[in-house]
Amino acid sequence: LQQRYIPGTILDIDWIEGVDIDDNTVESQTWSNLSVGYRRPLATGGEWEASLMINNLFDADPPVIASYGDRGGAQTVDSRYDVFGRRYSLSFNYNF
Repeated sequence: LQQRYIPGTILDIDWIEGVDIDDNTVESQTWSNLSVGYRRPLATGGEWEASLMINNLFDADPPVIASYGDRGGAQTVDSRYDVFGRRYSLSFNYNF
């Protein structure tokens, strides 16, 4: 089990909250990844392994960040956060 955390922060230190922007903060985010696996040796000297990984186990949404674009106000999602949501990967390896 892996826990990831990005603390909350100020969006822009030059902006004054209530004057330039209503909310000048970006909220924190926490998400969890889970990996389970099983490895078994073979009588021939090789081994096999199966594993399942679930990224963003609880499907936490990234914080939406206020921004400004060519047409006025906009919203963005920073790539430091998990923008893909929950995803699964299954692997099977055989060594001989």
